[in-house]
Amino acid sequence: MRDLPPRAQALAAARGKAMDVAGRRPNSLVIGADTVVALGRRALGKPRDAGDAAAMLTRLGGRDHHVHSAICLVAPGGRRVSGLSSSVVRFNRLTRARILTYVAGGEPIGKAGAYAIQGEAAEFAHVVRGRRDTVIGLSTGLLLRLLRQIEDPLAKTLSDNLDPS
Repeated sequence: MRDLPPRAQALAAARGKAMDVAGRRPNSLVIGADTVVALGRRALGKPRDAGDAAAMLTRLGGRDHHVHSAICLVAPGGRRVSGLSSSVVRFNRLTRARILTYVAGGEPIGKAGAYAIQGEAAEFAHVVRGRRDTVIGLSTGLLLRLLRQIEDPLAKTLSDNLDPS
């Protein structure tokens, strides 16, 4: 899957997750999601360790990049729909000391692109186009659209409770 372009990686991973669970829960609504951070055509996955996290943050510092979040829904009975939401994030320039402090706090581990915009990274990462929830990893607007496509009653509940921003 790593040989796919970043957008296709996110879609393939979301579909794979959803189909894996749907195979074990055929009468349930299953939601699979995945997020890929892309710097140009290169996907930045989850860092292997602190050194890898620091290297990713160094590459992102002072630059814009894309965040692609994919969702795949599998309805009871097997109907499947999927989609992708993308946002552009701008990082401030980061000093080596700032990067090392952030990495030492542990937040980058397990996060695509080695950051969590909903956490401490909000100090240096800013959405310049798109939606923040896409960057966090679950685009509620996309989820609502997909639920409507499969005519799931959860769409009404979600619509009634979504923050429009």
